[in-house]
Amino acid sequence: MSSSHLIQGPPAGPLPIQQPFGLTIALLLPFAAAATQWLLWQYIQPLAWLLFYPVICFAPLLGGRRGGLGATFISALCGWYLFVPPQLTWGFEHRSGLASALMFVVAGVAFSLYHQRFMHLQTLAARAHGEQRFGATYNQTLVGIAETDSAGRLTTVNDRYCEITGYPREELLGKRMHDITHPDDLPRNIELFERMREANIPFMIEKRYLSKSGAEIWVNNSVSPLFDANGRQTGGFALVLDITKRKRLEREIRKQRREQRELLNRLIASQTTSVIADKLNQPLQAITAYNEAALRMMQAGNPNPEKLRHAIETSEQQARRAGYSIRNFLETLNDHELSAEPIDLNREIHNAMAAIRVEYDFPFDTILNLAADLPLVLCNRIRLRKVLINLLSNGIEALQTAASPCPALIVSTCQGNGVAEATIQDNGPGIAPQDRPHLFTPFFTTKANSFGMGLSISRFLIESNGGQIWIDPATGPGTTFHLTVPIAT
Repeated sequence: MSSSHLIQGPPAGPLPIQQPFGLTIALLLPFAAAATQWLLWQYIQPLAWLLFYPVICFAPLLGGRRGGLGATFISALCGWYLFVPPQLTWGFEHRSGLASALMFVVAGVAFSLYHQRFMHLQTLAARAHGEQRFGATYNQTLVGIAETDSAGRLTTVNDRYCEITGYPREELLGKRMHDITHPDDLPRNIELFERMREANIPFMIEKRYLSKSGAEIWVNNSVSPLFDANGRQTGGFALVLDITKRKRLEREIRKQRREQRELLNRLIASQTTSVIADKLNQPLQAITAYNEAALRMMQAGNPNPEKLRHAIETSEQQARRAGYSIRNFLETLNDHELSAEPIDLNREIHNAMAAIRVEYDFPFDTILNLAADLPLVLCNRIRLRKVLINLLSNGIEALQTAASPCPALIVSTCQGNGVAEATIQDNGPGIAPQDRPHLFTPFFTTKANSFGMGLSISRFLIESNGGQIWIDPATGPGTTFHLTVPIAT
């Protein structure tokens, strides 16, 4: 058997990191974990073994079986004395404490023995590899296998490795692994290989091979150092898995996601255009109507100054309304980050109502039943205000079509289970039962001059703040909307 085909370490003992430095570090880990857990105990109690489980996982990697077993029993003593009730004693209050300690020790011992077994199996596999020299079983594996010398030149490859790279064995032997690596992946590969040569650190890398035909072959390379019987590194041992299909699938998925994002962006642009048109349509129509009225009065030769002034002032108000709507809408679009803050919902309702009063020249009563002890809510102020204004606007427009002798908006607030609820009700004509299920559907509208985006956008804005919005299922005169936002804690 050739002595140059032993993987991970010489048969005389474990890797150099485990003697004595690695063993020392492994035995110190329990004390570091105990000190850290003691400082954090008020936050993580009663998880007595929380920071000790990572210790029993890493200790065998550093100190081998002795390090793993030693760290396990030191951790068990520290955890039992410091954190298992009653603390700072060797007794125990409940059998569950004893059971958790036993489970911890069993896990630590099992992991240490498993690690030892794993290392032992690696050594046996390396020896079998050295004795059989790429026999039939070696060549029938589903992964490519290659060995290199200390300079990175390929000294042995199996059939699967030849299939992956597209080169015959005769052409591969003597080549450096770097010679068939894609230029873009070469710097990282060289860095990891040099680190393995200098510090005996195995590495794994996903990279591309350039096959003999020039095709790019994606592979997952797991490379470990090889040692001779004297513990001297002689090269590297690589397991190569062809992941080209997986990479192609990932690329296709990314392409589909990109197309979906583009489609979504087009839909958003379309809906945004529709909303802008909806925002501008009514003010522009009103401006046109009042300007035509003013023009007719002037053409009549005997205009009424008061009526003319009213027409011009109203046109100006509608122009300002159009600009205000567009500015607010653009603010919503530019509000990329949802900055939530504690907000007084009652105050926001007052502010929204004041803004609505400015926009609509229509007499209506306002009845506010706002809870005096309502706690602050946590949401984005601009988005909440947009929703409130939209719901109030819908209510006023419903009142305008109802010709009610006493048009009124009733707004109330109350506290629910972890949320604050606002209710906006009008005494207008109401909504037909067959239309209610579609109210929050984009582009659905019951208005003659609307694109039906207001409620769908309102739902998005309120749900992005962790709230909900819905229409009251009760039928009858008027319409009632409810919305909730989470209470600030």
